[in-house]
Amino acid sequence: MSIIALQTTPIHPPLAARQSRRGGIISIWYARHQYRRMLRNDLLPQPDSVLADAAITRTAAQCDAHKPFWRA
Repeated sequence: MSIIALQTTPIHPPLAARQSRRGGIISIWYARHQYRRMLRNDLLPQPDSVLADAAITRTAAQCDAHKPFWRA
């Protein structure tokens, strides 16, 4: 007689995996918020020549700076 062991996987991932996934999303949103805040505070007041050196047009910088943090 042989015993067959069935390996089952939980339907829902473990709590630690769900929490780390949430932490990842929150850190991505926070990084977006920091980047857009930097655009508003540091880059937008600069002359167009500085933005051209960074390969960013003024229109693109303004659009990115004024997006809400939850938009990509």
